[in-house]
Formats: sequence, C-alpha cells, structure tokens
Amino acid sequence: MRKFILFGIIFQISILFSFVAFAYAPLYFGEEIKVKASGFDPRDIFLGNYVYLRYEGLNQIQTEEEFKRGKKVYLILEKEKDLYKGKKVTHKKPKDEVFITGRVTYQDSVLNIKFGIEKYFLPQKDALKLEKQLQSKDAVVTLGVLNGLVRIKKFEFE
Repeated sequence: MRKFILFGIIFQISILFSFVAFAYAPLYFGEEIKVKASGFDPRDIFLGNYVYLRYEGLNQIQTEEEFKRGKKVYLILEKEKDLYKGKKVTHKKPKDEVFITGRVTYQDSVLNIKFGIEKYFLPQKDALKLEKQLQSKDAVVTLGVLNGLVRIKKFEFE
C-alpha cells in the first residue's frame, strides 16, 4: 500500500515538472527570432497588470483562404532583414520552416490570430513603464520558437 501512495505522489510531482518543462522549453531550446511590437496597458482589475502586445506582421495576416474561428493554424515566418514576419497561414504543420502555432479569433478582410504571447504580465510599475516606452519607441521583441510553441524572451527598444 505504501508503494502505491509513494508512486502516486511521485507521479503527480513528475506531471507538474513536465508542465513547467513544456512551458520553458522554447526559451532554452528554441530558435530565437525577433519581431516588431507595439502595445498598451489595459489596466484590468480582474486579470492583473499586463501589457497587451500586437506584433507587426503576425497577428493580422492577409489571406484568401477561409479559416474557422477557434481553429488551430500554423503561421509560417520569413525573415526580412533582422525581423520576422508572417508569410503564409496553413492548416498543416510545416516541416522545414520556422513557424508558430495560433488560434483564429476572427476573419474579415484579414485573418486575426492569437498565439498566447499577446499578454505580457508584469508588476504594476513595470507595466506602466513598459507602456510608456512602447508609446515613444519602437520595440523589438525576441521570441523563443520551438516546434510552433512561442514564448517572449526579452524586449529591446530602438
């Protein structure tokens, strides 16, 4: 009986560690890409202090193909000078290209996609400071990308 209890505890702890490892894997093992970003601090009482980010060439993509709201899509990226932008949206997972995974929020003349990196949570003072910097300077965000998963690594201002 003690073996089952011990096994249960170890199993639960290993599941928690695997979630943490999965979340941090793009930061440590992923390819670094840089994208241009803008943002604002919405000051939401219920969600806490964060800056809402929009990425140039990622969140809104021109496409003629129809995509259903809530569906998983893959955005293939291409490098222009030092920055990456969206090249093509597809339903199929790309094999030999840099891509990120997102969900369609809506489609009208452009396709709007969320990637899970739109909200950057910070302490209140830091969120306000970052918002002011984003209003006055162009931001370049370094992202870690691993097999479609994407995480924010750092901010740089021009």
